[in-house]
Amino acid sequence: MCNQLTIQQVKDMLLHIADVLIQKEDELGEIDRHIGDGDHGTGMATGARAIQKELKEQESTSVNQVFRQSGIAMMESMGGASGVLFSSLFLALGKIEPEAPEIDVASFSDGVSQAVKDIKIRGRAGLGDKTMLDALEPASVALIENKNSTFVEALAAAKSAAQQGVENTKGYVAKFGRAKFLGERSLGYQDPGATSIAMIINEMYQFVKEEFK
Repeated sequence: MCNQLTIQQVKDMLLHIADVLIQKEDELGEIDRHIGDGDHGTGMATGARAIQKELKEQESTSVNQVFRQSGIAMMESMGGASGVLFSSLFLALGKIEPEAPEIDVASFSDGVSQAVKDIKIRGRAGLGDKTMLDALEPASVALIENKNSTFVEALAAAKSAAQQGVENTKGYVAKFGRAKFLGERSLGYQDPGATSIAMIINEMYQFVKEEFK
């Protein structure tokens, strides 16, 4: 069914995302060099490799477990604030009840919505602060609005919303991380964290579009 993903499909989707994050390491690093330390791409690639290792070595009995395994692997390998915040997306999806061998669009939307709430608490940031939330929150809103649609339709809307969110960060002054010390000099540059989130959601869309064509 095109409105449900099985354990294997979720695992394959996350492995696909990990592949892309590794391929985009230099691109993400270059984006980060404009307003940060330039190590964002390396951090995301490190988390991606940890996800690959975990999912290839461990068996999973539920979709929730696949997401939890990925989130924990990311958090433990990346370390620091970025590890905590980026892993929050997968960890929130891993908390969906009940644990099941598949996930539908509504449950997926609820999980992403919970991730937004968790990241706001942990990072103390909000929309317009030039962070990953500027891509994730619009994507979450789009998913909720399309929770009765197919995965392809819902993720297409989320992808567009996230990409627009990244574009919007160019007009925001950074309030967190090293970029906050740049003040208005951070204007004109997209946020690397938001870029990674948009990349992840885009690859989710690309995966389901291919899976259900």
